[in-house]
Amino acid sequence: MRTKQRGASLVELLASITVLVVILPVLGMIVSDYFDLYQRNFAEISLTSQVPELQRTMVTDFTNMSRLVVAQPDAIVFRVAGCDDDGNPTIPFDRDGALLSYYLSDQTGDPDVDGSELWLARAPAGSWDLQPLQKALSNVSSLQIRYLDVDGSAFSQEELDSPSFDDATLSWVSVDLVAEHPGVSGLGAGQPAAVDASFRVAPRNNHD
Repeated sequence: MRTKQRGASLVELLASITVLVVILPVLGMIVSDYFDLYQRNFAEISLTSQVPELQRTMVTDFTNMSRLVVAQPDAIVFRVAGCDDDGNPTIPFDRDGALLSYYLSDQTGDPDVDGSELWLARAPAGSWDLQPLQKALSNVSSLQIRYLDVDGSAFSQEELDSPSFDDATLSWVSVDLVAEHPGVSGLGAGQPAAVDASFRVAPRNNHD
């Protein structure tokens, strides 16, 4: 004799729907947290690889500084010594090589626009027409540049802006920066990833 297959009753269907209503939000939260964690880890790896490279570039540029032109807490403009094809200072020594600048701006690189993108601009020797060369680092939440004397004391902004300031007295350039990744997923806001860097550089060419 063939047995009848009994279908699900209305009560059983309602019970199943109730279970799904309870489980799905919890599952969604778990997936969201996992995705946010993945994004944060990926962002940290990305920032961790970018910041040391930027630090190496800035250390090289600041080491070759020959003239300090603009000294601000979040921007710097300076000349580097003229160099030969091998990167060595020319003989006779030339303090008026290329003009470099590090500053914060937006995606355009316009120095007159505030933003969280750290840019490097450059002008060739003999020129003052700085042009954005490359975006050095994105999502910079904090940038502090200090200009120190031989004792490690910071020059005041008034001293730096004075026409009588002698950049040969500049012994150190100190940089502290923090870069962040917002860590936002499509399901919710995750914890931001952040990497900081602090370093001090002694310009070696800011004297005759």
